[in-house]
Amino acid sequence: GGSSSSGSPADMASLLRRDYPARFILHAATILRASRIAYLLPVRCGKASFTNEVMRQLQHHEEINGSKGAWTVYTIDAPERTFDFRGRDVPQPSVIQVWSRKATR
Repeated sequence: GGSSSSGSPADMASLLRRDYPARFILHAATILRASRIAYLLPVRCGKASFTNEVMRQLQHHEEINGSKGAWTVYTIDAPERTFDFRGRDVPQPSVIQVWSRKATR
């Protein structure tokens, strides 16, 4: 389903509680003040619904903190689609995602 959230701090807190990949990206960007974040994620995180919501939260944070930055995201399919889990190859379609903040004046 679509998101009807407004970008309030309560919305961000809700997103952080339920989605660990989003939590990592938002924490790295807002708390650690990273300008670039690279992450191997489940394929669902490459969908527009995920990237649009995280982007909206990042932009909201920039606005309320008076930051001058513009975020971009680049997503590609990960070449390896299985992972070793306790000695077994487990298929896990994944994407590699890079988030970048460019300072604006």
